[in-house]
Parts: sequence; structure tokens; C-alpha cells
Amino acid sequence: MSTKFNIIFISFLLLLSGCATMKKDSHLWSYSKFTPESQVLWARPTEVSYKFEAEIEGSAEIIKVFGFTVEGEAPEINIAGFLPTTDALVKFAVLNAVLDSKVDGMYVTATIIKKTGLWPFYVRKKAVVKGKSLILKNLGEVDQKRFDNERSLMIQYQK
Repeated sequence: MSTKFNIIFISFLLLLSGCATMKKDSHLWSYSKFTPESQVLWARPTEVSYKFEAEIEGSAEIIKVFGFTVEGEAPEINIAGFLPTTDALVKFAVLNAVLDSKVDGMYVTATIIKKTGLWPFYVRKKAVVKGKSLILKNLGEVDQKRFDNERSLMIQYQK
């Protein structure tokens, strides 16, 4: 009887000590928060203008059989600016339109995505984008007087 009592008593002590130590939160150091001031580098920027040109159109297509791409590609590309979708195939269609037209960029006005087939056996996806082509023009550095005025206004608003 005393052996069973000892086992129960030791188990009870282990249970109590285990639960008590699991609730403690101890750290070797105290946390600190650094809030450095933001660093500002002032340089005279270059001004750029843009002009809309003709309507352009681009497309990209991908065909998958049993989930494997057999024709076309939709690589992960990064296009600066706003697109109504984050679909990689749409981005690739924009890239194709810009490269085919030999322009600097594209303002997308319409996006069409067509899917056909029976998933997962055969899937054909085509993206077509339409929009205006953009031509960028370098206007040179900002005038020193205007630059100083903008800088002083920005410093006043930061305070």
C-alpha cells in the first residue's frame, strides 16, 4: 500500500511542479525599441514626362494537360504600375504588347481572360490586354530654385 501511495504522491508532485514551471515567463534581457530618425538624401531629381500614343494590344496563352504546361509560359515578372489583376499571364500579355510595339509602357484599359477545356485533363487559358502605349521623355534635372522651394515646403510639413 505504501508503494502505491509513494507513486501517487510523487506523480502528484511532478504534476504540480510541471504545471507551475510551464506558466513562468523569464527572459535573459529586457526588450528595447529603437526609433531612429529617417535619413533623407537630397539630390536634384530628373523630371520625366509621358505621352499617350496609339492603341496597342497584346496576348499570352498557356495550355496545360494534366496540370503540366505543354505550350506557352506565364513566368513571374514584375511590371511597375497598376494592373487590374495580378495574374501572371496578364502581366506576360502586357510585356508582349510593350515589346512588340517598341514603346516604354502601357496604360491598360481592358483585360480579357478566356479559359476553355476540362480541368484537370486539358486547360487552355488566354489573356488579352488592350490599352494605350506610353512614351517617356526625359526633361532633365529639376531647376535649382524650384528644388529648394519644394525642399523647404517638405521640411515645414514634416514638423
